[in-house]
Amino acid sequence: MNKNRENMGILVGLLLTDGCVYSSRFIVFHNKSEAMHELFRKQVTNIFGNVHFTERIENNGAKRTQVTSKSIVKNLIEICNIKTFRRKQFKNGKFPQVKLPEFVKNLSASALTKFLRVIFSADGSISVSVRWHRRNKNWEIRRRLELTCKHPILRKDFLELIKNTGFTPPNFM
Repeated sequence: MNKNRENMGILVGLLLTDGCVYSSRFIVFHNKSEAMHELFRKQVTNIFGNVHFTERIENNGAKRTQVTSKSIVKNLIEICNIKTFRRKQFKNGKFPQVKLPEFVKNLSASALTKFLRVIFSADGSISVSVRWHRRNKNWEIRRRLELTCKHPILRKDFLELIKNTGFTPPNFM
């Protein structure tokens, strides 16, 4: 059961970053990385068994991997106990009521680390820069790990998870 929760956590991480569930039949993952698509296919197969995937390249160069199955979408929504995976802001400025599933917040430390690794792989970046520190009169290396997430509820949930793993990020909300 723990391995299944870990697999589901990774799948949820993929869907809350570069994926979506729409209608009552489709699970779609968009990304340019073949490794991320391989991970998506692996997680769906581990959780739901032998599944048929449809793949194509979009006009922007991103690959789209899709699963078409009412029963899988229904099971996914029930397991996660959420109504939507939509994160995109509506035209009126409001955000959909998506949240991080409760089971993700209760994952083991190892599984939580894998979940965070997935969301940072999809929507994160790493930067390293050098700057002159005037007061100390020496060069300092600045390291930055960033996660791009516009959705206010998810951003708050992700920050909470990051803090629970022992990191102390600044509270930029």
